[in-house]
Amino acid sequence: IAKWNITFNENQMKAANVFGDSKINAKDGVRLSQILSGYELIQDEGVSLFSTNEVNLALDNLQASAGDYISIPVTITDNEGIAGFNFRLDYDKDYLTPVAITKGDILVDGSFTSNLTEETDGSELDYITAYWNCAYNMTEDGELFVVDFMVSGDVEVGQKLPIQLSYENGGLCDNRLNDVTGITTQGEIEVVESDNNVSDEDLLDGYYIKNTTLTSSNGTVLSSIPQKGDFDTN
Repeated sequence: IAKWNITFNENQMKAANVFGDSKINAKDGVRLSQILSGYELIQDEGVSLFSTNEVNLALDNLQASAGDYISIPVTITDNEGIAGFNFRLDYDKDYLTPVAITKGDILVDGSFTSNLTEETDGSELDYITAYWNCAYNMTEDGELFVVDFMVSGDVEVGQKLPIQLSYENGGLCDNRLNDVTGITTQGEIEVVESDNNVSDEDLLDGYYIKNTTLTSSNGTVLSSIPQKGDFDTN
């Protein structure tokens, strides 16, 4: 589902169709996680089995300069409950190279993966996938995941580089395996003049860091480096 470079035989493909709709998508992952965890699906009184749930998915419009690294968050709002997604992110390959993807802080439980791994050369990807499933609904609003890009040094000031989020049928569902409709606001990166006034002499003894985010191992944003050293940095 996440477009890893693996091949299944016919019997494995048949087994992967856990939901039984002749498709391999996010619903199969949700249903499998329910089976493995022994999750009992409770049909709440007054709640229809046929979801009309709509959520808003958005990418930011940001600015960056040639050679910059920039983080693009994908957020969800008006979330009444989702249990799985399988998104595709398209971008201008001529000027943007993906370097990392991180799950959002609202994805506390479940399984998150992507075709952009630590071992992946982002320049060889045609697009990025972001796949997540859970046995039950997640109803938080916030960041689903964040993708870090490197902006090419050949880009010109004034260029606008589109970032587009999409998914196929069955790629966004709730814990009842009903389709959820995502109303998507696409984003773009506007190329601006660099504000980096650091001289070459200042760079001789190390690297100039324009900005950074420190987080603990559980994803909490930190304002200082913890004494025990249990942190990650972007």
